Amino acid sequence: AQDPAPFSEVTAWVLAISAAASIIGCSLAAAIVIKSVGTAAISALTENEGVFFKAFLVIALGEALAIYGVIVAILLWLKIPSA
Repeated sequence: AQDPAPFSEVTAWVLAISAAASIIGCSLAAAIVIKSVGTAAISALTENEGVFFKAFLVIALGEALAIYGVIVAILLWLKIPSA
C-alpha cells in the first residue's frame, strides 16, 4: 500500500503551531473561567453554604477545559511525522 500523501515540513510546522495554540487558548480560557467563577463562588459561599456543590461543579468544568486543550494538543503532536 502506498502512502497517499507524504507529510511535508510545512505540515509538521502547522501541526506544531496548532498544538501550541490549543494549549495556550484553552489554558487562558480556563484561567479566565476559574478567576471569575472562583471569585463569585467565594462570595456566594459566604452568604449561603448550600451553593458549594454548584460552585464546585462550575469550577471543575472550567478546569476540564484546560485538560481538553492538552488532550487535543497531544493528539495533534502525535500526528507530526518523525524526521
